[in-house]
Amino acid sequence: MAPAAGEENFIIIDIGSSIIKAAQAFRSESGVSFSAMAVESVIEQKQLSEADAAAIIKLMMASAGMSSSRAVFVLSGNQILIRHIDFPKMPEEALEKNIKNEMKKELGAPAENLIYHHITLKEFESKNDDGTAQKKIKVLICAVDQAVTARIKAIAGAAGLTLHSIISSGLSFYSLAVKMGALETLLPDEVLMFLDFGNSQITTNFISKDGLRFSKDINMGGSTLTTVIKTLNQGGAPITMSEAEELKFKIGIMSQETVDGMDDTAPNANLHKVLNVSFRKLLQRIRLSTGYFFAHFKESVSFQALKTIYLLGGNCEIKGLKEFFAEYYGAAIMKIDCWKVIDNCGCDDALCEKYNASFANIAAAAHELFYPKYSIDFKDEKKNAPASKKGGSVSADDIINKFAPSLNLIIKYGTLNTVCAIAAFYLLSFAAVFSYNYWQISSFAAENKTLEAEIKNFESQSFKDKLNIQNKEYDDYVKKSGAIGIIEFKKHSLDSILLAVSECMPPDVSLKAVKFAGEGRPVITMSGTTAVYGSALKFNEALKKKSATALVVVQKIDQLDNRVEFQLELDLSPEGKK
Repeated sequence: MAPAAGEENFIIIDIGSSIIKAAQAFRSESGVSFSAMAVESVIEQKQLSEADAAAIIKLMMASAGMSSSRAVFVLSGNQILIRHIDFPKMPEEALEKNIKNEMKKELGAPAENLIYHHITLKEFESKNDDGTAQKKIKVLICAVDQAVTARIKAIAGAAGLTLHSIISSGLSFYSLAVKMGALETLLPDEVLMFLDFGNSQITTNFISKDGLRFSKDINMGGSTLTTVIKTLNQGGAPITMSEAEELKFKIGIMSQETVDGMDDTAPNANLHKVLNVSFRKLLQRIRLSTGYFFAHFKESVSFQALKTIYLLGGNCEIKGLKEFFAEYYGAAIMKIDCWKVIDNCGCDDALCEKYNASFANIAAAAHELFYPKYSIDFKDEKKNAPASKKGGSVSADDIINKFAPSLNLIIKYGTLNTVCAIAAFYLLSFAAVFSYNYWQISSFAAENKTLEAEIKNFESQSFKDKLNIQNKEYDDYVKKSGAIGIIEFKKHSLDSILLAVSECMPPDVSLKAVKFAGEGRPVITMSGTTAVYGSALKFNEALKKKSATALVVVQKIDQLDNRVEFQLELDLSPEGKK
């Protein structure tokens, strides 16, 4: 299907670590259609310059017959930072400052080097440690290093394209999920996972009815398996990475049961065993990402709220991969089918079949482009983005009908009468506004005199002395209340608490530090390490069942290299000490 005359169409480009993908997309009656597609492997090129990428894109467009000159580039994985953060409700200027600090902490780069957007998703109330309520806001923050966008602009320019947009695939999956109808039966506490299995990295994207909830990058991908095949292949002469990549999809991943039953002397037995171990490491990292999401965003650590996992990206086509996910997750496992949400009539059938899941990022970006849910474009260097954006043109008649329908009655009386009526209307309006402003100025002058008198009173020495006395009394109160908290804690015996902790601690968990704080409320903070993510969660759940440590909060659980670090906080409030 080709776009109709005058129909907007764009070249959407996704530059991956192993292949570059492009599609000419336009809005059609069915939603989004592709009139042409192209794919080019770059797996043999260790570093792709802007000029090289532009030259490849020009050849791809020419060979596929793509005619549009406007380009949309897709950002995926660690090219973009996406975070959901809760802040106390504050003025916009203070919020901007806090967002900059968070981005610097996450990316390690000055905010001046970033293009960032933020959306305030909702406002809610949260209880502080002292029981008081505080208004907070949940903010979606998205940031990209300007070096990334500068590279994209250079590639577009060298390819002779006009850069229209730079869109995040992670944000776009929400629009794609809506088009797929995947959210219609989703309950409020359920999420979907869009797992982008790329060659250099894997990205997990958790989506609920409200939108993208969480996105995490795993710096491992399908190239791990390709490297194993290239290194251990027993076909005789050494093979290239491209050949190993093709073999990866033919060989696939055998089940653990099949691998265990293999004879060590069988051809490629060692290859299959190493492939199996390598994939299990990838799967473990993916499960860590799932656990990280639920540990941070759910009250209880459970996989039951994960309803469906959609596998996408070229590596999800590896044989046996889907079965492994089905074994380790209770959720439904589905390979994404781009051509159920994209009309690809007119495109090469063989190409569409082979690269179905590979075009998921482009399919998602196309839906976000034509049917936006977030309206965030990283081509623009604005500092925030609107929560929603509606397209379409507005005519003068629409404005009159909406805001001043009575003008239609005036207009029908002719040009001269209309001009006179409008002039009279403006004279009356001017007189009314002038009178109102004069009255307001007089009122402001009186209020200003009163305010100046109050300011002088606040600046007086007697007022400052009273304020100092009040501050000292408050400091004394805080110190006394802290002392009372420590005494209360000692009454309930620190030894019994630590004994309960030691009883709950799994053998493979080691504590690095135990700290006690008694100001405001007695709290024990423990930090430690383990080799298995599940052990930290098991420790947390066991502590919750002990009456002496009933209130336990997971402060942090994350993986660093080959170890899992955790931090647990035991809140020894009166409710937890009964």
